[in-house]
Amino acid sequence: VLQMTNWALQKLGRTVDATGIEARLEAVELARRSLSFNIGNDESVARIVHGDFRGAVLTQQFDLVTGTPPYFRVDFAVNDDQVTLAVINQGGMPTAKQSAPARCEFRGGIEAYCEAASRVLIQPHGKFVVCENWLNHNRVVAAAEKYDLDILAQVEVSGKQGRGTLFCVYTMKRKGVDSVALTTKREILAVRNGQGDWTKEYRESVLKAMSIPYPDIKTNENDN
Repeated sequence: VLQMTNWALQKLGRTVDATGIEARLEAVELARRSLSFNIGNDESVARIVHGDFRGAVLTQQFDLVTGTPPYFRVDFAVNDDQVTLAVINQGGMPTAKQSAPARCEFRGGIEAYCEAASRVLIQPHGKFVVCENWLNHNRVVAAAEKYDLDILAQVEVSGKQGRGTLFCVYTMKRKGVDSVALTTKREILAVRNGQGDWTKEYRESVLKAMSIPYPDIKTNENDN
């Protein structure tokens, strides 16, 4: 995400000063190697910090904060301040050790991300863009309200036209004087159409923005 955001902003002619925060040490090393290969070693442009965004002490504030919290809720049983049981209530336990903390809320989910983002957003125009499991939509709304964030827009994404929403990308900002009259902008995005091809909207809004090659839209007539 750090690299894609960096590329997109540079493509727009913006000056970028980006910080990525990663909790898993093995992933930090992989991210730094990828960053070095694709962007370079200039840490004044982009850097990876080993830490947990949910509890990181950051002295800098940001115009843009992005995040993808773990999205499977975990309930804990505690006895004498010791966790004795962790039950995953959405989905199953990942088989890969590396992916488990990214999918399951062992250290907190959307609520912790909203709290952290609200502390470091530049006011009044700083934006928090976060991706979350659609099953947790009510939690997103409640967390935004609790931590003084307005939801400006939400893109509800389905894997195929006619199917239910899988996840949603939310854009938020700190609450301000305009909050009372604010209406959340909603957009529906399907990745594939009934024939299994990428939809026109997905090609134009996602693939094109990420510079991923795709068939000429004019030659594809199966978008409806």
